[in-house]
Amino acid sequence: MWVPHPSTIVWVTGSGQDDMGDVTDEHSVGRFWIPDTRYVLTSLLWKASGGTVSASLYLKVDHWSDNQHLDFTLKEWENMGETVSRLAFRPDADEYPQWTFHEGSVLVLEWDNPASPNNHTWSFEAGLAPAILLGS
Repeated sequence: MWVPHPSTIVWVTGSGQDDMGDVTDEHSVGRFWIPDTRYVLTSLLWKASGGTVSASLYLKVDHWSDNQHLDFTLKEWENMGETVSRLAFRPDADEYPQWTFHEGSVLVLEWDNPASPNNHTWSFEAGLAPAILLGS
């Protein structure tokens, strides 16, 4: 079983008050590119505060082409906001191959702030580790 050394993890962060964004919006705050090699998503932390309603949080992959039919939802967490204000997603090490992304991939967190504008404040932190030692 491959476990990344903490010093190899790259952290991507973002925060805001309105919607996190949309997979079709290249300027979304919740959008991050995979750097120059294959990476494994080792963790995703998310927090919302200050609101009174909830909505689903999605992790999506934006396909490199402009074909929106090739954009996919990787994971959905329901009732995020007031109902569930914190998320700590950490795939098990045996699931890392499923959470490996190639150079140039774009991951997008989508959460339509149900209390827009400026009611919920949100932040996220994603941990990415080089997948070089993972094999394949």
